[in-house]
Amino acid sequence: FHIRKVEILDMGFTMRNYLDDRILFEGNGIDWNDLDITDIDLSAKGLNYKGGIMSGEVTDLSFREKSGYRIWNMTGKADVGRGRTIIEDFHIRDPWSDLNLPVYIMSYENILAFQDFISKVRIDAEVAESLLDFKTLSYFSPELEGNSLVADVSGNVSGHIDDFTFSDFRFNSKAGGFKGRASGRL
Repeated sequence: FHIRKVEILDMGFTMRNYLDDRILFEGNGIDWNDLDITDIDLSAKGLNYKGGIMSGEVTDLSFREKSGYRIWNMTGKADVGRGRTIIEDFHIRDPWSDLNLPVYIMSYENILAFQDFISKVRIDAEVAESLLDFKTLSYFSPELEGNSLVADVSGNVSGHIDDFTFSDFRFNSKAGGFKGRASGRL
């Protein structure tokens, strides 16, 4: 199929995990077992589904999650299917960060891999000059809450979250104190 243009205004989305084996969430950040997303505004174009791959371009996406996390603007061209999600010209702007990723790829055996995202979904990304505030990261990794690091960053990252490699990664703290370039493995 082919859909030329999509516009969605003020939509909501709720997803709750009622399974007994879910991990109880304590603390701040996004509770992936109890999502409540509101104020969803979406503009997209060129949505296609062919040969098991969904593709299209998001020209504007904004929303808020009950944790307080908010996307002011997200854009990108995506192809999803056959074990890969490829997003080109990916731009994410929230109240704290402004991230530019010319290429962002997630590779996985199948959709069940997302149940163990940390070790089963491989990420490859090129990070162009971006502003990264750890406040943004704290919504996805609550252990980082209270870290006030804000930095200009760029470089390449690849691997699974539990075995991550970064190369030619440049950082410059906005508060001063450190800047540099690094390659390595986390």
